[in-house]
Amino acid sequence: MKFLKSPIAEQGRSTFLKGLLILGLTLIVGCAPARAPSAQISGPLYSSVSVDLSPIKATGLGSYADRMGMYLERDLRAVFSGTLNPKNPQLPRLVVEIRSIYLGTYEPFSRIDPLPFRREGTSDTLQGTAVIVKGGKELARIPILAVHTSMRFNPESMADEEPRLIALTRYFAEQVRNELGN
Repeated sequence: MKFLKSPIAEQGRSTFLKGLLILGLTLIVGCAPARAPSAQISGPLYSSVSVDLSPIKATGLGSYADRMGMYLERDLRAVFSGTLNPKNPQLPRLVVEIRSIYLGTYEPFSRIDPLPFRREGTSDTLQGTAVIVKGGKELARIPILAVHTSMRFNPESMADEEPRLIALTRYFAEQVRNELGN
């Protein structure tokens, strides 16, 4: 039974376990319930959707916050397109406050992979609050945390920074929609 302890057998076992893990995760993700399509919403829910960047600008982020706000506002309008009616001021407004952003990295399978096959991915976080306001009064305040992980981007590449930001804001907008449940 010496062959079971050889480095080749260990590498084969490691590859087999990784394959099982990937298959398991694929099955779990594939079986997740789908979000109800927005066509089922009976009518407009908000008069407007806007982004408040003052909390994150207070940290000194500056023009990067402006760029993030531009993408986020575009993504929020796209996600809430069927629920907006700017002609009806009686409807509440949705204001999304952005508190923090973190662009980070992670190493999946770092304990299993042999050194030459290690690969870093990105783990980016955007945190904020969805505030529903009507007639100058705050109706609800819902905290939103979106953590977008991807193996598609190179964490050290300056060329991938803009696509990472776009992917993160798009994911955050979807999280706002999911958290509000409409």
